[in-house]
Amino acid sequence: MIPELIARLRETIPPSEGDNLLGFKIDCGVFFGEAASIDDVAVAQTTDPSELLRIRVRLALSAATLQDVSHTLTTAWQNVAYSNFQATSLEWFQEATVLRFVTVISGARFFVSGCAVATGPTYPSLVSAFHRDFGPLSSPLRHIPGGIPAWAI
Repeated sequence: MIPELIARLRETIPPSEGDNLLGFKIDCGVFFGEAASIDDVAVAQTTDPSELLRIRVRLALSAATLQDVSHTLTTAWQNVAYSNFQATSLEWFQEATVLRFVTVISGARFFVSGCAVATGPTYPSLVSAFHRDFGPLSSPLRHIPGGIPAWAI
């Protein structure tokens, strides 16, 4: 749904660029990197309006559950999203937790879109624990279509 939303926004609002996008990129690096359950963050800028920022999140050993990962990503996102408008989707996969986002600055002058992919050496154990604890209540987690993007590894 996020890709469709971005496509609709692009009809009337330009993507962020220049210093505005650079400032948002810096903020993402700060806020996604400050959680104790995150070991390392890398934020890359692209020219693709459907994914202006790509955030690679390496989980620390202290990430205890998939719910912890979700909380960490959404808390960081709440600190950087523009208050005028924002939309996210968050999905757990076998390989990583993926947060897709778009946000629009006040006055609808521009938008920022992107994706954060959180994974790490302990991620498979988090998935195993989820299946063990919630298996009877949910279906198994899907694999990321096409696998983890090369930039997120």
